[in-house]
Amino acid sequence: MRWTLIVPLGLALVGCAGTPKPKPAPPPPAGTQPTDLLPFVGFMEDSDSNGYRDTMVLTLLMFARNHAETSVYAEGTLDLRLVAKNGKVIREWKLPPDVVAGLAKKMPAGPTYFIRLSLLDDPAGDKTDEALADLQIAFSQGETPPIRTTATGITVGRVGR
Repeated sequence: MRWTLIVPLGLALVGCAGTPKPKPAPPPPAGTQPTDLLPFVGFMEDSDSNGYRDTMVLTLLMFARNHAETSVYAEGTLDLRLVAKNGKVIREWKLPPDVVAGLAKKMPAGPTYFIRLSLLDDPAGDKTDEALADLQIAFSQGETPPIRTTATGITVGRVGR
């Protein structure tokens, strides 16, 4: 009778211990270079309340095929182009290495770049007749070919359309 009470109680206590916390991923090996980009683009907002969408935040992670555990940090240039579905370039941004370096934040997934893009940075402003666009992203380091990706289906133009 005594063992029938002790064994379930012991098993219950072992179950309460929970699962151990995962260990942090090891840092990437020295010299690890990004091979892939993973973009996330939030909804464009109308920051100046003129009825046209003008500002978005791009969250960008860089990954290396030889280090899949976390994203990696890399110094380089970002070339960004917001292109309408008909091929018209709405806006272009070129971010030099010193600016890109300042955009990286330490996050649980690894280094993450948070980039605020505004159509208001250009005298042409935010007024466009376009409705959908893609954000073409190219990351370059020196003489190596750029790494490219595209974030698609970004709503631009008039609010309420």
